Amino acid sequence: MRTHPIHIRRFRIPSLVFVTLIATAILAYSAPTESFLRGRTKTSDAAATPQNSGNRVAQVSSDQPLWKLDLHPMGYPAENHLLQWQRGLGSFDTVNFLSDNVVAETFVTQEPDAGLQRRKDPNRARPYKLHAIFFDATTGAVVKTLEWLGDDVKMGIFPRYDGSFVFFSAEHLILYSTDWKPEKEAVLPRFQDANASLKEIAESPSGKTLEVRIRLGQSLACLWIYTDTFKTERTSCSILLPFTISDDGVASTITPDTFTFSGENRQARPGTEKEHRPHPNNLAEYAKVELDLQRGDLKGILCDTTIVSSCGSPTFISNTMIVVHGDYFLGLMDISGLPGGGKSKLEFEKTFIRPVGRKSSPDLDYYWIAGLGRPVHSSANGQRFAVAVNAPRKTERPETVDALVPQRLPSIDPSYVDVFDLPSGQRQRMPSPDPQCDTIDAPCDWWIYRLTNVNHQFQHIWGFGLSPNGEKLVIDSGGVIQVYALPPATRPTADTQ
Repeated sequence: MRTHPIHIRRFRIPSLVFVTLIATAILAYSAPTESFLRGRTKTSDAAATPQNSGNRVAQVSSDQPLWKLDLHPMGYPAENHLLQWQRGLGSFDTVNFLSDNVVAETFVTQEPDAGLQRRKDPNRARPYKLHAIFFDATTGAVVKTLEWLGDDVKMGIFPRYDGSFVFFSAEHLILYSTDWKPEKEAVLPRFQDANASLKEIAESPSGKTLEVRIRLGQSLACLWIYTDTFKTERTSCSILLPFTISDDGVASTITPDTFTFSGENRQARPGTEKEHRPHPNNLAEYAKVELDLQRGDLKGILCDTTIVSSCGSPTFISNTMIVVHGDYFLGLMDISGLPGGGKSKLEFEKTFIRPVGRKSSPDLDYYWIAGLGRPVHSSANGQRFAVAVNAPRKTERPETVDALVPQRLPSIDPSYVDVFDLPSGQRQRMPSPDPQCDTIDAPCDWWIYRLTNVNHQFQHIWGFGLSPNGEKLVIDSGGVIQVYALPPATRPTADTQ
């Protein structure tokens, strides 16, 4: 280990190491780790009145899509939400863009019971089928359909955003070309272990890399996969979720309540265990985000909630920008200076707290963002990101909510989806966080678009995504997909690229 004068720890980690037991590794997070964040005072409730920059937010209602299509006549299973949820919506998107011109929707169906079979019989019937339907992004016309059979419900596709994509299952990976032809296939040896269980997958914003986390008994094996060659590297990790990756880094959240799943299969109400580790100052809510860049050579604490209110679940927007959010706050952080010895910069923080009832009941009265389930998605060019925001929590919940874990859907009770544009905000080049965004619904240079869920058109949001150029938004509301046009992309200036 060597310590640099700028107080950032760097570690050289061998490429092949034994995976630490999850419980032991979780305790390790309580050890002091150096901070990457520039000195900043936590935003007070009495923040300065934001200045109106004149930026106009495009306001659109959910009943104004470019096109909308019900997938039930195309085989989407009616009233079988549980099966889709069991795929793992934090790992597999139900809908996304393959390119600016093609939208892909996937769903799983259960095949008829074939009775007793030999597991090693290559001709055995498989219990699940993954369906993929590809649409013209402008018209909604179907351009291609594909199907795959599997032994596990956890199957899906990962776009590479140039029109090609990777099909993933525990049995194998297949790389498909832009003309839908399989080009490469690989098997992950780790899944050949009888005790292996796929837990979570994360993809980088560019689509170039995946990290797969596999439980092997009481340990966690983590594999870094390059989607163009299927080259696989073993990497160290210690937490199931939430985590996010870039092309060369990983960010993970550490909170007082760390969830570990007790079963090897997803259930309707998965048994979970919480390991309560209160902050030494006994703060009511505490979280921190640990950052691991340059494939393990650069480590540190990106932020914590004693300084940054939004420091919670992380999502990489690009290799140099990362979004962090809690239930009621969202922040954007620039980490481009870290490899050169600099500090990260908090570009802005936005609150989603809007009292609509009794102020003494924040859990019931405030708009909120899911902690898991990928409520934040970015465009592949790294210039825009979208966040799905839930309506205030209700004491009486629909039956579907009781059957699912609300935090593991992108949005269990969607109120609106906001879109943010980085070039628009970066033109101001403020040395401190943009104060315009601190107040709910106040004009903010970064915020350009709001899609409002009218008449509860989206009962839930099961998946959503931005086109690679950031000019379209797609939403899967449970077997019904709709595409919306966004304002034309802002062209980055030379110093914001």
